[in-house]
Amino acid sequence: MMKFLFRSNLFSPKHLKSLLIIVVIYFVAGINLNAQNHSTNFNSILTPADTFNSTRFYSIAGIGTGAYLISSAGLYNAWYKNYAQTGFHTFNDWGEWEFQDKLGHFTTAWFNGYLIHSMMRWTGLNQKKSLLAGIIVPTVFLTTIEIMDGFSEKWGFSTTDIGANLLGVSAFALQQYYWNEQKILFKFSTFPTRIDPEIQVMGAGGTTTLKKRYDDLYGKDFLARLLKDYNGQTTWVSFSLKSITGGLNIPDWLNIAVGYSGENIFGGFDNSWVDNNIKYEITDPSLQRYHQFLISPDINWEKINTNSPFLKSLFKLINIVKIPAPAIELNDLEGIRFHLYWLYF
Repeated sequence: MMKFLFRSNLFSPKHLKSLLIIVVIYFVAGINLNAQNHSTNFNSILTPADTFNSTRFYSIAGIGTGAYLISSAGLYNAWYKNYAQTGFHTFNDWGEWEFQDKLGHFTTAWFNGYLIHSMMRWTGLNQKKSLLAGIIVPTVFLTTIEIMDGFSEKWGFSTTDIGANLLGVSAFALQQYYWNEQKILFKFSTFPTRIDPEIQVMGAGGTTTLKKRYDDLYGKDFLARLLKDYNGQTTWVSFSLKSITGGLNIPDWLNIAVGYSGENIFGGFDNSWVDNNIKYEITDPSLQRYHQFLISPDINWEKINTNSPFLKSLFKLINIVKIPAPAIELNDLEGIRFHLYWLYF
């Protein structure tokens, strides 16, 4: 099946929550502090404190705790309350969604640690304590979601999800501890898939369309598909091109990114499902699930020199997104494909 020229990588809605909380805290704390002192220049508010600033720290702590409690309650009412509850139980989802969900856990945990550490340094907290906060806070946020899963009949507590979370936090912590920076970045890019509405899927006693299955899984509106479309996910590992070329005269901000994605994913473990007591299964060879590996240029925004505290903060936030760029793809079905004239996203 031909895909749209742009690809997607995203966090599932549940796990996107923890990322959004931290991004909101990052900006709301600055706005709150600026409101407390109108005479203070906005750029100075965004500049990290040289020494511990109790006002900044307790503002972050207060806003963060409130956002965590409110969003956790909101998540329960908006998501879990609509499904049957049961006793705490585990669920083995290893290999589900072609490991896209696990990569989402990993990347979310890494970026949460990265931002929490940055916020703590902004308050003037020392390196050791900021690192500790970057480990503990994302772990608590994401474990809360897993515990909620554990009481939901539809899901369950996933030890592999916890493992992916811990690996993501560890990827942040080890780099920060040994290098005092994130030399290896983990990124995503996102755009929903386009499905041919004419494709039919036969079942034992009925017929449906692939488009209906796609809509049921990933939503019908543009935003829902941006957040939920596993079909287009691509997770990128981005690192300095200069570091692997022996120090050639290459800009520090120019990176090379290696990506992984899946295609034709219309079920958790396989492309079969039950709808209204009818079992459907995709048997068309052209729609079989497959993996894709990519290589593409990228930008490390934090390596771009600027004296603007605002731009430094903005660059830190957008550094999670892989830039649209030409790419070389290797997949299970077609071998090597070149995306040299169109931007791959």
